[in-house]
Amino acid sequence: MKKIKPLIMIVEDERNIREMYTEKFGGAGFEVKAFEDAARAKNFILRSKRDPECVVLDIIMPGLDGFTFLKELEKMNKKIPVLILSNLDNNFRVFGVKGTLPKGADAYLLKAQVTPSEVVARVKKLIERGGKRK
Repeated sequence: MKKIKPLIMIVEDERNIREMYTEKFGGAGFEVKAFEDAARAKNFILRSKRDPECVVLDIIMPGLDGFTFLKELEKMNKKIPVLILSNLDNNFRVFGVKGTLPKGADAYLLKAQVTPSEVVARVKKLIERGGKRK
């Protein structure tokens, strides 16, 4: 019987970053669905019979941004772990309290401060524990 690979969604508007993480997660044994915008990712979740085990989410994107995507996941009553991978510093005032995660996020990594291998390792940990909100 063929083993089902864990499904990861990458939501990133920068093509080179999206492709790099698609390749990295694929090589680590994940099935990857990558989207250039959050609206397409949202539509995939709405139509798919299988929820992803984790979403790797950029924040600043044209159209539906990462913050709005998090709110949409909540409206859909989805308990999918979300790792924010952004160049937006988490001390930025939009988060509210300094250093806190936006509602619906389980982890936050600054793109410039992590390697792709570190991102894969963090996603694996999130999946193992089912996100911090579960």
